[in-house]
Amino acid sequence: ELFEEASDAVGVNFKKLCFDASESDLALTENTQPCLLLVSTATFRVLKSLVPFETSAGAGHSVGEYAALVAAESISFPNAIRAVRARGQFMQSAVPVGEGGMLAVLGLTPEQIEKLCVWARTESGDGPLEPANFNAPGQIVISGKTRVIEWLQKNFTAEFFAPEKPRSKFIPLKVSAPFHCSMMKPAEEKMAEVLGGIEFREAKFTIVPNVSAQGTRNGKELRRLLVQQISSPVRWVE
Repeated sequence: ELFEEASDAVGVNFKKLCFDASESDLALTENTQPCLLLVSTATFRVLKSLVPFETSAGAGHSVGEYAALVAAESISFPNAIRAVRARGQFMQSAVPVGEGGMLAVLGLTPEQIEKLCVWARTESGDGPLEPANFNAPGQIVISGKTRVIEWLQKNFTAEFFAPEKPRSKFIPLKVSAPFHCSMMKPAEEKMAEVLGGIEFREAKFTIVPNVSAQGTRNGKELRRLLVQQISSPVRWVE
């Protein structure tokens, strides 16, 4: 039922997209984002039907925050599907393909990541390059211009952090755009218009947004933070 509801909302065959489409089709962020919301919401509803439990709080990583808001009945599922479909299109069109990217950095602290980004921007004479996802202690993703990311990978050595010389590793991510950095500002502005036309109700349980890492149920605040989220780092560790 939920797959049909999603398909009707945006005119996309989500059964075909999720189960039969090529990896390259699914990798397009305008497809990835609604598929993630759809499967997350379906999973939550199945769980609720099988296990009696009361939800005390919710959170979602990046686009997952929309699923948390649907679960908390702050926004309706059809509105959320339409919003994340648009979000994917806006984020993809904000930066030409190939001009931006993301790099997972393992083994460094948030303070070291900040220092690394400033150094790369200054020494390469290009930018932006910014922390994007604080995913776990020792696993932070940075986001920005492809040229700066490539410069960093070529020029970084552990001597930069002497005398500590922490062991670190860089892993380029297979993404189609530099999410959660200032290059996403054009998408944020367009998303403000879309979300401005959607009703956000008081959430049934506390939501911890990516931007603030502070729990709230207020619909207007949840909408505002959802807009800011596009070009702000995901503070998942907090």
